[in-house]
Amino acid sequence: MANKSIFLIILFVLSGRTFALETDNFLTWGVELEDSSEDINNYINEQLSTELALINNKKKRYTCEQVRRKLVLSFRGFITHPMEHWVESTLGPTKVYPSEESYTDREYFEMSIYGTRNFDVSKYYSLSRSINVNGVYIGTDKLSHWMSTGERYYRIYARSMKSAQSEDEAFIEAINYGIFLDRFILGGISSGVFSFGDLEANFQGLLFNRQFCRVSEGDRYLVEIDGKWIFQHEVDVKDYINPHMDETFNPSLFSVFKWKKVVENFKKQNCQKIKDQVYADRFDYYNEILKPSFSFKYIEGLKKEGRRLPPRLDRNYKNICQD
Repeated sequence: MANKSIFLIILFVLSGRTFALETDNFLTWGVELEDSSEDINNYINEQLSTELALINNKKKRYTCEQVRRKLVLSFRGFITHPMEHWVESTLGPTKVYPSEESYTDREYFEMSIYGTRNFDVSKYYSLSRSINVNGVYIGTDKLSHWMSTGERYYRIYARSMKSAQSEDEAFIEAINYGIFLDRFILGGISSGVFSFGDLEANFQGLLFNRQFCRVSEGDRYLVEIDGKWIFQHEVDVKDYINPHMDETFNPSLFSVFKWKKVVENFKKQNCQKIKDQVYADRFDYYNEILKPSFSFKYIEGLKKEGRRLPPRLDRNYKNICQD
């Protein structure tokens, strides 16, 4: 495991623009972005339609699960994914903040809560930028978590369902995997950030994958008619994006080496915003639409029990502006 972690860190350092593992949603406090839901839905459904046509043109017969896997994996890149890059490079400054047209990756890093002149792995991959999906402000990295890590969650869930006493047990197997991944590989070791928002996006990706074949027939995305697979329903990203993916609403934890710099930057940039409650209307809206997922409720239980999660749960932004 240690060798794999070192290998990933080396890849982050060498690959530059390819990776975007963290975001700074705090920069959108006081910023209003146009809703990107329709753009993202069009992107997803057009690609699904194209890929499904290719599958149906093959002579081989596929099961629903085989079709699901081919469709979802067609979105996958390495660590981050084409959809994330498409959003950031295409939708422009009215829908993406800070936009690529206005700020380089290095400028964005320096203005973020992670900015530092010292060595930091974060300097060598780009931070994901923020978008508005149905009034919820998330980093574009959440799209990659939803589409990619969510598929890995789903595979663990599907295997667990063969022996689990209940679906809840299968959900827990997948969530525990995600906690380990974010704590020791994708978050804690590589970037120093343990993101509860990432875990929510992962779980919503599991639910997305489950919708293809494992729910009641009338609710499934896929149905076979005369030997061909068709979509009964288009994908709507609004069904999956929720306020617990916003890291200003569902705070991340920071490692000891990241915490000191985050505290310093946060006090300069955001304590006055907290005092002025610039986020109040946004959070009021979040509370109106919020339906806590199984994953969120399970993780809240782990916080109370002191199990599996990183130590020092107090190392989050809500404890920075107390003095």
